[in-house]
Amino acid sequence: MVSFINIFFLLVMISTPSFAVSKNKWTTDKCKMVFNYVKKPYLKLYKHLLIEKRKKIHPRYKKLLKSNKNLCNDPKSRKDLRLFLEEILAMRNNHVGLMSQLGGDTNTPAHNVYSSMSSYFQNNNPKVKFNVLDTGYDFSSFLRQLALAVLVLDVNYIVLGPGKYSIHQAKKILHQLRLPTFVLSNDNGGFQSKFSFQVFPNLDQMTKTLLIELELQKKYRLSLVSSRLSSIFMQSLKNNLKYFPKLSVVSEHEFNPDEYQSMDKTVRSLLKLNPEDQPIEYKKLALLESNNTKAKTFDAAFQLEAIKEFDVVVFPGNFKNLKHFTRTLKYFRSGPVQIVGSQKWRSKELVNPLPKILENSYFVDYVGYYNMLPKNISDYQLDQKDHSFVGASDVSNIDFKLIGTRAAEIISQATNLQSSSRTIKVGLIHKMSHSKSNFFKAGRVFSENRKSNWPAFMFKLTDKKLNLFRIR
Repeated sequence: MVSFINIFFLLVMISTPSFAVSKNKWTTDKCKMVFNYVKKPYLKLYKHLLIEKRKKIHPRYKKLLKSNKNLCNDPKSRKDLRLFLEEILAMRNNHVGLMSQLGGDTNTPAHNVYSSMSSYFQNNNPKVKFNVLDTGYDFSSFLRQLALAVLVLDVNYIVLGPGKYSIHQAKKILHQLRLPTFVLSNDNGGFQSKFSFQVFPNLDQMTKTLLIELELQKKYRLSLVSSRLSSIFMQSLKNNLKYFPKLSVVSEHEFNPDEYQSMDKTVRSLLKLNPEDQPIEYKKLALLESNNTKAKTFDAAFQLEAIKEFDVVVFPGNFKNLKHFTRTLKYFRSGPVQIVGSQKWRSKELVNPLPKILENSYFVDYVGYYNMLPKNISDYQLDQKDHSFVGASDVSNIDFKLIGTRAAEIISQATNLQSSSRTIKVGLIHKMSHSKSNFFKAGRVFSENRKSNWPAFMFKLTDKKLNLFRIR
């Protein structure tokens, strides 16, 4: 039995121009093995293709589907089959297929990705043939559209846009197709194929940027305050702490955003205002209160002095939770507390006016000033004096138009890479660099783990506006 490693090795050989010199290795058994492996995903897609679409299958795939592994028995047919499989596994065109759940509403993440990609290709690379395929609401619909993209439209670049389909379900057949695939999602479903790339704001780079800033400002002791809604941010931050030996987490606290009293408990724990945190002081205060006949209730939290064993509080929750947090700190007479956070802080309501306790606090974001955006998505109303904010309804639209523009920019650059081999092509894409723009920095497009390198922007809070003080 031939191992998967041998299959992979043969596929690499057959999909590279140098395979001709290795044709002596093209035995009958290896021919049948590679033929079956290459044909399998196309056969699966054919079964999902609507009957009325089957007449429109590209001639190349009609030939593949009709071919039989017994062609490997004859030396001449075996040689012809090898050349044909080379053609199947080649990059032949600039056809791009966006797979996304579109629906009827045009003001959705999927439509914003589509409109931005379409606009970019029209204005910057009209040679790209851009196709959009509505994946619907289930995986069967996704497979039907993938079959249409590959077998009929002859797509060579696949883009997985926003949608309800499971990338985890799709990853096996996408890997077998060996087409460059770009995932426009924060969750790639464990899709770690060498042919896949994630194009999305890079959370790891954001949390690393925040930790770099804390180290620069000598804020070494961290208290983490979060809810389930910011668990992904916190997990990324904790994963990156290993690169910062000077920094350490001294305490972690979780609140429930659906329970108002939960924040009260969180702040008591953070400031060590519970009886078990200061037992001696609590007993002294309790004794004094017991001698006060007028006292109806006794809550040590209002009389114990706050103990701050941290240098900074990391609070990645949204601005409404943050305001609740700062009001609770003030209520318990915390005194000055340094707080840092995430892009969820970004709101004009937070800084107009700015709570005193948040003076000099800062947060990390994946979008800088809005006048820095690429031209094709900068058609939003901006305050001429302050480019920090846009309308609340525009924020998500801009985010996904930026993601779509970035994906189109990367694919456009990839189409100019000189290689007909899919294996070589994805290697070149992985190592691809780009020039500096107003928004994106110059350098490698993708990190080693195939996630897009994305700038991180540090904003400092000041009264009524944000000050961008660092870009990494």
